[in-house]
Amino acid sequence: MYEAKRKYNYSFFKNFAFSGANQMELSQRSLEEYIINLESALDVQSLIISLVNSSYELNSLIPNVEMLFYRMFCSPLTTKEDRKGKDQENVLYGNIFAQKQVPLTYFGYKSLLETLVLDPKKKHLKKVIAHLSEFEPKEKVDPYLIDLIVKIGIEQKYPVLLGKTMKFFMQNDYPIPKSAFQNFVLFLEHCKGYEEDAKRFIFLTSETETLDFSYDLVRPIFLRNLSMKTGNEVLQLFEQIRKNIKLNKSTKALTQPEKQELLQAKKRGFYDGLLKDLIKTQAYGLAQIVYSEKMREKFESNIEDQLTGLEIFASQKKIDEFTELYSKLVSDVPTTPTTTILTQSVSETIARNLMLFDNEKEKQRRLEMAERLLKRTMESSIVLSARLFDSLVFVFTESQQWRQLIEMLTGINSRNCAPEVKTLNYLKKNLLYCFEPQTRQQLKEQIEHLEDNFFTNVNTQEVKAGDDLEEAAEGDNTKVGEKKQFKKRDLA
Repeated sequence: MYEAKRKYNYSFFKNFAFSGANQMELSQRSLEEYIINLESALDVQSLIISLVNSSYELNSLIPNVEMLFYRMFCSPLTTKEDRKGKDQENVLYGNIFAQKQVPLTYFGYKSLLETLVLDPKKKHLKKVIAHLSEFEPKEKVDPYLIDLIVKIGIEQKYPVLLGKTMKFFMQNDYPIPKSAFQNFVLFLEHCKGYEEDAKRFIFLTSETETLDFSYDLVRPIFLRNLSMKTGNEVLQLFEQIRKNIKLNKSTKALTQPEKQELLQAKKRGFYDGLLKDLIKTQAYGLAQIVYSEKMREKFESNIEDQLTGLEIFASQKKIDEFTELYSKLVSDVPTTPTTTILTQSVSETIARNLMLFDNEKEKQRRLEMAERLLKRTMESSIVLSARLFDSLVFVFTESQQWRQLIEMLTGINSRNCAPEVKTLNYLKKNLLYCFEPQTRQQLKEQIEHLEDNFFTNVNTQEVKAGDDLEEAAEGDNTKVGEKKQFKKRDLA
């Protein structure tokens, strides 16, 4: 760029500066004639680079110089008469840059497309696309240029033109940005009569080297369908895409086992991504169907699949299906840290989902599962996190299992539990539902014991540290002692 600006500098462009009412036309015609007479394609490119990158300085000579370049490309004055009626079939007929077969470089195409963003004309967009496709090597086409083309096509609603262009780009492995492809597919899917074409373009990714199928690629279209279409339409889209997941051409050098492994990973990623969005949008019925299809695939089962199933069944209050998966995760016989498959995170997820079963018919089974989970967790030396502790306390309290609560609280210490104040406050508020005085008193004592061990000691230390500073500053031992006693009573 610097060499181009040095060669075609401010002094050079003075030769094409005119004044008067027709200064724009005079400048355009004289520049066109100069370009036509240039013999070197490199010189033409250098002139373009200098012109569009020096527009700020040149505007004092030639007003709106980038618009001048746009007119030279789209409507050259030197071929105006010859072009009449002949550039309908061949959009590049009479184009001075096409006649010289000169690529416009990134800077030239960028300038033209950014002008089209501001002043869009379908015929002129066709000319830019045709010239770029015919003369600019695909290795030199910047993804930003394709992004601009897609942006203009979408904003001006050109589904046919944009569809033909994107098909050409995909079949010839142009560097299409993922975001531009996603926006293009969403645009087609939104255009009446082009919904099936959107899906065909998704399937066409397998014939490219630059676009690789993944759930992330098709996620926007699923999210739109989830928010705007029926469950059956979402399932139809799921089935069509699920059956057409393929590897693209970039994997042709891989061995067959490597291809199979990669394909399985893609399919699994598709299922996992879709299930996550279905659960997030609370489309649990659809999630169960997709989950069932995933279980039919020959994927190696893992604990994440089971946790996903637990959440789907718990959210729909399907306790039989939930119990079946629960039994695979929480053993019905004693375990040790080396034999369990439980972790703190897994236990948290199970306990959180148990809270969803709030019908009277489900509460007994829920209680049994919570008791077993607590036993296996403690046997496996898993620390009861704040979330896990809170969920178990909720289940036992809702079931009025006061003895179970006393037993759990008795075995808690700083090494195996990290409770939060809000959980103990919740317990205290529910003490009024414990009608047996002795049991209520025992539970109250355990709560106070936990508060002393986990919270009051910390606060007391902070108070003591603050009081010691006051004692050192004021030198009044009597008053400091009074302050300590007041704050301790306040904490109690």
